Amino acid sequence: MKSHYTEDGSFAVRWLCESGPGRARLSSARRIQWGLSMRRAEDRRALPFPVHGRGHCLGKDATRVCASSAMTVLELLVVIAIIGILSVLAVPAIRALTRSNTISSANRQLLDDIALARQRAINEHSIVHVLFVQPNVLTMNRNTKSPQNNKVLTNLLTGAQTRYALYAERTAGDQPGQHHPRYLTGWHQLPEGVFFADRPTDNPVGGLSRLEKVSVPFPTVNGELADLPHIAFDESGALVNVNSARRPEGEFIEMARGSVMFQRDASGDVIFFDAREIPPRNSVDNYNRVRIDGLTGRARVERPEIQ
Repeated sequence: MKSHYTEDGSFAVRWLCESGPGRARLSSARRIQWGLSMRRAEDRRALPFPVHGRGHCLGKDATRVCASSAMTVLELLVVIAIIGILSVLAVPAIRALTRSNTISSANRQLLDDIALARQRAINEHSIVHVLFVQPNVLTMNRNTKSPQNNKVLTNLLTGAQTRYALYAERTAGDQPGQHHPRYLTGWHQLPEGVFFADRPTDNPVGGLSRLEKVSVPFPTVNGELADLPHIAFDESGALVNVNSARRPEGEFIEMARGSVMFQRDASGDVIFFDAREIPPRNSVDNYNRVRIDGLTGRARVERPEIQ
């Protein structure tokens, strides 16, 4: 038996067996852990079996050597395939989560603005409307005398079923019979992927076509009168109609999931517009509604309950 110290200080024991060249045997009573590194090539060649790097081990049979741990090409391909399968399974769930977050964001935005309209009606002792833009905005005359009105109307050509604004019939401090109507907000837009449902061809009609219409200056106070779908609150916060009569039955606004597509020509006119529900008729089959109580004017979200 010969003992040998390598340059890095690791200790090895070699037992050269005379019965067979190139083979080695170790007594089971003397198990010695081999050094973690052999720097010199001659020391590697001097050993009776190959050294594969770090982390070797010897069992009772000295001819068994622990191979180095490495990833083969086959193992790498298996890991990549597993990652691909998990990604395919996870994508639909991620998309569903994104759609759910979008509709929830739209609900919260509309609920906040309806609450604001109700509060402004109470504070300013005025009837306040929430006005909605229908697709017939495409046929409205844009050649008005007000440049600001033309600019806003041009921007609203692609805002059908996604834009709405708050409008007050009078301003605080107005004298009786001398009302000064005004827009309380600009034209807000729903998050992308959500729009107000409109089903004018249904029997009975649904969506925005079902709502009562009011004649107001559009799209600014300097614009021409236009009939727009609306809901309105009086100074007590209750829901009222165009004649200021209470509506105890309440009202609801239908939201739809989908996409709004449009195309403009060289002059900026919209030559194509389409609001498509995805999946079709989800505003009916899997509805998402904002219902306004007629007496209190408070709004809440309605969705189908899982039985």
